[in-house]
Amino acid sequence: MLSQIESGRSMPTITVLGRVAGGLQVSVAQLLDEGRDPPVVVTRRADSAWQMPAPGVRVRELSNDPRLQRVRWFEFVLDDGAAIDVPAVSPGDSVNVVVDVGQVELAHAEDLVQLGTADASALVAERSVRVSARRQAVLYVLVSRPL
Repeated sequence: MLSQIESGRSMPTITVLGRVAGGLQVSVAQLLDEGRDPPVVVTRRADSAWQMPAPGVRVRELSNDPRLQRVRWFEFVLDDGAAIDVPAVSPGDSVNVVVDVGQVELAHAEDLVQLGTADASALVAERSVRVSARRQAVLYVLVSRPL
């Protein structure tokens, strides 16, 4: 009977679906789920490890769900005077930077931008962006790919 259902030659009744689900120790709803993504993805603090890519810089990725590859979300903590080159992204990607606390300087191509607490900047970054902390800073970087 299962091979007939799988090949589309037979339509199971709700009773048969109940037996199959019971045999697999899942609910009928789980059996019929087509692998849709959950409506909410939660990243717990323990799920995203801090990395130290440069002296005085800590970074962790907050968007660690592989199903959400169109958007990547990072938290950076920079000590006084620390700096890091955020690598270039794919052509057409946009980079949004929000400073939670502190002051930073963004250097992109020929542009220098000063950002303080609660300031934000959006740019299309096809080259690396240098982020320097004028004083200790916490910032969030969102990289998004076009559809």
